[in-house]
Amino acid sequence: MKLLIDKLIQPLMSEKAASRETRFNEYTIVVDQKMTKTEIKLAVETIFGVKPLDVRTVLFRKKARKSRTGVTPARLYKKALIRLPEGKRIEIK
Repeated sequence: MKLLIDKLIQPLMSEKAASRETRFNEYTIVVDQKMTKTEIKLAVETIFGVKPLDVRTVLFRKKARKSRTGVTPARLYKKALIRLPEGKRIEIK
């Protein structure tokens, strides 16, 4: 059985995610595909000690890659957009 910290895979650091973090206090994290919004909310509460206002999720599919040996299938990943109250922050490294 995976722990909650293992299900939050990594923060998504992009230009768009950084701007959303500063403008809306919204953090972007790649999570396990089987996690639900309530599980994500509970994981953020227990790990970081901050109760999120809103959690939105998006499923992404990367493009399939063609090579000399054949086609590598596309991988799925789930992205969670976590909005926090004003003045609250989480430290993600």
